[in-house]
Amino acid sequence: MMDDTTRWSLRRLHTVNEAQIAALAEVLVDCVEGDASVSFMHPLSRERVPQPIQIVEVHFPPGGRVAFETGARDARVHQQVWVLEGAIDITVGDTRHALRQGDCLAMQLDQPTMFHNPTRKPARYAVVIATEAA
Repeated sequence: MMDDTTRWSLRRLHTVNEAQIAALAEVLVDCVEGDASVSFMHPLSRERVPQPIQIVEVHFPPGGRVAFETGARDARVHQQVWVLEGAIDITVGDTRHALRQGDCLAMQLDQPTMFHNPTRKPARYAVVIATEAA
């Protein structure tokens, strides 16, 4: 949950076309194959990148905290978070992941998730959300 005094913003980066999906798949696979991720889901291949994909950029204020509850879904939803600036902690279920600039984390949205900026500086990160066909 978010405190009324906390201000953060989401910005949709753009609509994704087929060429951009292929380029994004390369980045996501490289992130996982290069051991840059804090956590990852295998197998992730260029052929298996779930679609459709949404990309947003988040500006997260110092001390910000937001929690998302997750219920049953008809289709699996995957999320990849890539820290562009600053630091964020992401708790997925009971597991906390401390991410810093350049880190990425891939997860399936099937359990409660909390984002927290534990620092006194703003954080900025990209979120890629992909839904598998039901």
